[in-house]
Amino acid sequence: MFHLNVNFLVNCLTIVTIYNNLCSSVEIDSNRQWINYKIKYSKSYSNDEDEKRRQLFLNNLETIKYHNDKAARGLESYQLTVNQFTDLEDEETPNCSNDFNQLTEGQQLNSRLKVTQQSGSIVNSSVIDDNRDDDDDDDDLPETVDWRNHGWISDLRHVKACNRGGWAFAVVDAIEGQMFNLTGRLTPLSVAALIDCSFGSNELRGCLNGTVRDGYRYLINNLGLPREKDYPFTGYRRECFHYGLSMVNATIKGYRRVEPTEKALKRAVATVGPISTMMDGAGNFRLYSSGIFNDLECGTRDLFHGVTIVGYGRDENKDYWLVRNNIGPSWGEFGYIRIQRNLNNLCGLATNAYYPIV
Repeated sequence: MFHLNVNFLVNCLTIVTIYNNLCSSVEIDSNRQWINYKIKYSKSYSNDEDEKRRQLFLNNLETIKYHNDKAARGLESYQLTVNQFTDLEDEETPNCSNDFNQLTEGQQLNSRLKVTQQSGSIVNSSVIDDNRDDDDDDDDLPETVDWRNHGWISDLRHVKACNRGGWAFAVVDAIEGQMFNLTGRLTPLSVAALIDCSFGSNELRGCLNGTVRDGYRYLINNLGLPREKDYPFTGYRRECFHYGLSMVNATIKGYRRVEPTEKALKRAVATVGPISTMMDGAGNFRLYSSGIFNDLECGTRDLFHGVTIVGYGRDENKDYWLVRNNIGPSWGEFGYIRIQRNLNNLCGLATNAYYPIV
């Protein structure tokens, strides 16, 4: 009997030893991954902050592994990856949160007011994109649109430290496209001029918050935009360099709001060009790698993230929007994301979409 108990104890000790070794191995591996991550993305934290960030990183790593395993089995239509946001919380991710209620933009506007242009200004900013009823067929529209293939889109930008300045990038993207259509030349325009010089106008707060609508409103009543090379972006807001008329390369006469439906948005993208909009950035958006994004946590109310819709299409039996996200080419599909279309206005892309009149 005693002999059996000794064997039992030996077996128990062996199991405990193996378990401890496995735990130690996992801990060592986790630490190695965390250290390598910080080196790759140039992260540095104090001791207390480091442990918090490490835990966020490991939690997100588990989310990525679990999700991608489902994607490999055909249960998800998009993939996630480790990127510069993997040790951040949702509210810390650029453009995914804000300090004022963006929903008021949609509440204050009557979606069927028409635009009136007088002396280069807009009396009412809410319009139907082409006066068609939403029930009209879209059979006359192309099945796929990608304005990158037609010279309307400049090289991808990066918001850098201007975390919540995506509204300005979206405005400039769309103006560049319309100026190309007008002149036949694609000239990169200055995002910095809009961020720096509009600060305090309406609800614009540079890199802190803003909307594409207010960006257009500011430009109507001011000089316009110089070229990017004449007023370059440094990654943060500076004091406005008061450029003169001789530096202005692009002006707008007005702007229009697209009827807030996906059908109207499709027509606008197909017939007008790149469209500026505000969207939600919740759920797995920040960890997106590739595929057609359809995370239902990406809602339609907290529209704080400025992006540019540059096309649409269909892949793997899913309709999608092609969206430009100006946080560098290492994110997503070379800086772009495909968001599922005709899925109850996923991420709110159709809610506050605008384009400039040049």
